[in-house]
Amino acid sequence: MKNFSLQPINRLTIFVQNLLAMKKLFFAIVCLVAILQSFAQNTVVVNAQVIPPYSPYISTYVDNPNKLILTLTNTSAQQQNVKLWVRISGDNGVSGTTTNGFKPFSPIVLPPYQTKVIDFSSAETKSYFDANNVTLVGITKAQLIQNQALPEGAYTICVKALDYNTSQPLSVDGQGCSAPFLVSYIDPCMLTQPLCNGDVT
Repeated sequence: MKNFSLQPINRLTIFVQNLLAMKKLFFAIVCLVAILQSFAQNTVVVNAQVIPPYSPYISTYVDNPNKLILTLTNTSAQQQNVKLWVRISGDNGVSGTTTNGFKPFSPIVLPPYQTKVIDFSSAETKSYFDANNVTLVGITKAQLIQNQALPEGAYTICVKALDYNTSQPLSVDGQGCSAPFLVSYIDPCMLTQPLCNGDVT
């Protein structure tokens, strides 16, 4: 007597095996993509340092090359063409972040295994602090342009390296953040002596 149910069962078994194999392949591809992205995000090491005394005026950090120093290290064997994502944020709810899609006129070129120290006074980086290229929270563009200063508070500046053409991250999130720095306004001097109509001795 022939077993007519054997062939459908075999087909079902093969289908299930193929399905499991496809799932394993899909999982392997996802893992591989995650690993490649992890490697890509370690391609550039970013270090940001704000040098005291700390000024409330944004122009100080743009015009003075010794106030905000950024170190970019290319850890790969390939030249990296980089643009930056910059955020300055305070404990007072004020922040300014590079606008999504902003692309400067030229990239920062990092040769293989080289370190480059830059500041924001150069032509290739000054545009990052242009009010037209920054998304603001807690302060308006008009206020920023009028005052050219940050409200009092404790701030940090964070920088990420992105691929110039694709905007893919090349550095690790949170790696390129400065130490917190305090912005405050110095009260003007007030004359306390001599008193009105008093004698000067």
